[in-house]
Amino acid sequence: MSRELTEAARCAALIRAELNKHRIAAIVRSRNFAGGDAVDVTLMNDPLPATVQQVEAFCGKLQDGHFDGMTDCYHYAHHNDNLPRAKYVHVSVRYSDAIRAEARAYLDTYWGDSRADWQRDQDVWPCLNGTLGHFWTDRKPRVRLAAEAAPGLQEEIVKTAAWLDQVNAGVHPGVAMQRVDEAMRVVA
Repeated sequence: MSRELTEAARCAALIRAELNKHRIAAIVRSRNFAGGDAVDVTLMNDPLPATVQQVEAFCGKLQDGHFDGMTDCYHYAHHNDNLPRAKYVHVSVRYSDAIRAEARAYLDTYWGDSRADWQRDQDVWPCLNGTLGHFWTDRKPRVRLAAEAAPGLQEEIVKTAAWLDQVNAGVHPGVAMQRVDEAMRVVA
């Protein structure tokens, strides 16, 4: 006797298949409760911030709607496709202790020793999610390959990649160059 999967379980299976297709390590679980269902996605192996954003965008398409805390109501979106959906789809990231330690060391060089321990600990998450500094720039595959191909130009490659990241995020090219120059002076 085969049992029928709940819609949240089908949604989790779709997310799991998409992540496996792109070789993204994750734990995907569904749960059902009174008044709804949810899918929890936990990304593993220290993903780049761009990967996290793409997973969040994909998973967001599979959420039924959103909760409005002001009116204490859940607003359903009207979807015309036949994709399985869940009431809530959560994406979180589990970073390893090693990458957290690297981020903290990066922040120590970025800010210097002028900050208190609690401030340094507080800045680790913005550093890991890509909103503070250029921690991930030299960890990107395209930057690593270019640096290996031209070892003497590594600093210039990292600088150019950081500039491109900011321009692609909507920062004016001149402002982006000033930010990158300042960050490179701080690290050097």
